[in-house]
Amino acid sequence: MVNKIVLNDDILSILNSIKNKGYTALVVGGYIRDSLLGITPHDCDIATNCSYDELLEIFKGYNPKEIGKSFGIIQIKINNVEYEIAKFRTDGVYSDSRRPDTVEFVDNFYEDAKRRDFTINAMGYDGAKLYDYFKGQEDLANGLIRFVGIGKERINEDALRMLRAIRFSTKMSNLELYNPTFDNISVMSHGIKYISEERVRLELDKILLSDYPSKGIRLLQQTGLLKYIIPELNECVGFNQNNSHHNKDLLEHILTVVDHTKPILVNRLSALLHDIGKVSTHSLDENGESHYYLHHKVSADMAGEILTRLKYDNKTIETVKRLIYDHMNKNSKQSDKVIKRFVIRVGVENLPNMFDLLQADIIGHKPPHNFKSLDNLKQKCYDIINREEPIKTSQLVINGRDIMDLGIKEGKLIGELLEICMNRVLDNPDYNNKDYLIKLIMDEIN
Repeated sequence: MVNKIVLNDDILSILNSIKNKGYTALVVGGYIRDSLLGITPHDCDIATNCSYDELLEIFKGYNPKEIGKSFGIIQIKINNVEYEIAKFRTDGVYSDSRRPDTVEFVDNFYEDAKRRDFTINAMGYDGAKLYDYFKGQEDLANGLIRFVGIGKERINEDALRMLRAIRFSTKMSNLELYNPTFDNISVMSHGIKYISEERVRLELDKILLSDYPSKGIRLLQQTGLLKYIIPELNECVGFNQNNSHHNKDLLEHILTVVDHTKPILVNRLSALLHDIGKVSTHSLDENGESHYYLHHKVSADMAGEILTRLKYDNKTIETVKRLIYDHMNKNSKQSDKVIKRFVIRVGVENLPNMFDLLQADIIGHKPPHNFKSLDNLKQKCYDIINREEPIKTSQLVINGRDIMDLGIKEGKLIGELLEICMNRVLDNPDYNNKDYLIKLIMDEIN
């Protein structure tokens, strides 16, 4: 079903301001695509044959930003909403597979539409008429993602378009890759090697945060892109876990876990990489059943290497590594001290993410799924937090200055003594007593 395109008064005002000067102005791209799909658009881009200088003059009352003069783009803000207005153009050679070396401004939308990536993104609307030279509306109705013109040429211009195609298919469950589109990507998947890690990461994030992340990861694997982006994950394809707790191969288990985590980036990344170390830690027991000892540690280390390679920030990397390292910890039959250590390692602020991953991991295992131990673990963790028992050295009644007052010089020893105190307090919160801890320290150093 194709829906109606609705333009608000501000958008119509922009179009009319340009048209009143005798020029053509169209809303283009994602706004039209999403409107026809019945999705509320978030961004509105406008294309026109109006000259750059005249655009600045027409919208001078809105303090236009010159965000891309060489590409003929200005940006204005109306009622706290930003709008980009660009001249119709054709693109020259893409020598860096990212941006055209040159652009040429043109007077009609047809020439502009030819340079765009997919037919569903190559439509324009002037408030009354839809301009659709490449059957984008028909492709939307048929649920197809198809390159404008010759697919290989569009990929050669910008190889990231391969990931964008998969991202659109992942984001919108009713859109599938047109068979030739799939084939073009499969043949040219190696081209993703020439795209910066930052650009790849941004598209990967959008795929992971969609409603159907597993669909996107499968398409990455089926088209051959995955082996260039995360080759370690590609090795999990078809890997038989050969274990009584599992009824899926390794990649399918991983994708089930990804689908059942909340759309929070660290959760989805942790789910995607949580078992990636199983391939290298595989062993067989005397009964022929597979085991993966210490795979949580190996997976955490591998995740750190992968995320560093993809240029994720340090906080994201450390959080994901921590969640993966503890993803095997579902046992509530542990002492309070052990559970406190678990809370300390994970961090109170990351506990909801940790429990989300643990629950999804259970769902990824062979049924029946028993959440009782996880529920008990949650309860014990939050009971400890609510009792406000000390779980980190900053909550001790003594600090480094107190230790230095005992005649101990500043240095590594102070941290070690605080850790000794912390271990004792974890055993019994009543030991968080200044006299007791000072005596403990004196016993240690004498």
